[in-house]
Amino acid sequence: MKRLHLFVMVLLASLFLAASGTYLPPSSALAAQSQTETKEVKVWVNTSSGVYHCPGTRWYGNTKHGKYIDECAAIRDGNRPAYGKACGSDCQVQNTAPSSSPSAKATNEEDERTIRGMVDQAVARLNKGDVSALDDFWDENADYVGVDGTLIKGRGQMQSFFRKMAESGTGHQIATVEQIRFITPELATVDGSWTVTGVRGADGKELAPIKGRGFEVVQKKNGKWRFVATREMVIFKGN
Repeated sequence: MKRLHLFVMVLLASLFLAASGTYLPPSSALAAQSQTETKEVKVWVNTSSGVYHCPGTRWYGNTKHGKYIDECAAIRDGNRPAYGKACGSDCQVQNTAPSSSPSAKATNEEDERTIRGMVDQAVARLNKGDVSALDDFWDENADYVGVDGTLIKGRGQMQSFFRKMAESGTGHQIATVEQIRFITPELATVDGSWTVTGVRGADGKELAPIKGRGFEVVQKKNGKWRFVATREMVIFKGN
């Protein structure tokens, strides 16, 4: 009997020690769980551009094409964070955070080269009277305001306007892009200046070069940049 009693006491003591070694108060258990679990943030991927957005940001869930996905999965699929800023998942911090900013910078540089090329090609083709340039570089619902202040809506109306300009022989334009600013990875503004030469007055005499400024809003849709708004203005110098 004494041996049985001693065996029971040893068994109870062993169970108590085992339990005391693994038991954690609720708060401590949660803390331990948070340390062992991998932090994962659900992001919104713009499937047209390959850019993903963090919760609480403007474009989270608000682009035309996209899907919700874990950040680590978004990265594995080759997507990049908006503005080069990660959303805080552990995989992003460990694996890609150091290179995210250079990658975003390289993307912006590539997009800027594309936009500058669009401006150069559009001006060159419109100088030749090739209004099909609007099909290649302007959005279908783009609008245009010329130096006279008239608002022209839609690519079709813009083509009619530029066709008339080409037929009337309005001179030769040279444009210079001065600045491109990316508002978002899919939206940018373009500031520049232009000079038109070879314009003739009502008397047939050639006028002095006309100088002005231009402003464009460019949007990336389905992986392609398109002008969505164009504004032209003439520079007037005071006396």
